[in-house]
Amino acid sequence: MEKSTALFFHAKRRLRERYGEDLTHEYHDRIIEKIGNKKFLGKKITCRKFLVKVEVDGKVLYTVYDRKRNTIITFLTKEMFIRSTQ
Repeated sequence: MEKSTALFFHAKRRLRERYGEDLTHEYHDRIIEKIGNKKFLGKKITCRKFLVKVEVDGKVLYTVYDRKRNTIITFLTKEMFIRSTQ
């Protein structure tokens, strides 16, 4: 299994667990598009990982985004996101 595929399945599991939603490839692509349109990604964790708050379909999602692979690593709760940005 490729790393990007493993990351997708991990993100899918976390979105279901933390937001009660299903992550399809189409939904994933819409989120990535919204992230790509942002001028400021968010807090830099490493040279390729960023904490990103993004609004999609009227819902705010808190993500860890991999810029190198252009994919979502995981979804965080609002509390986890706030703790990570302090």
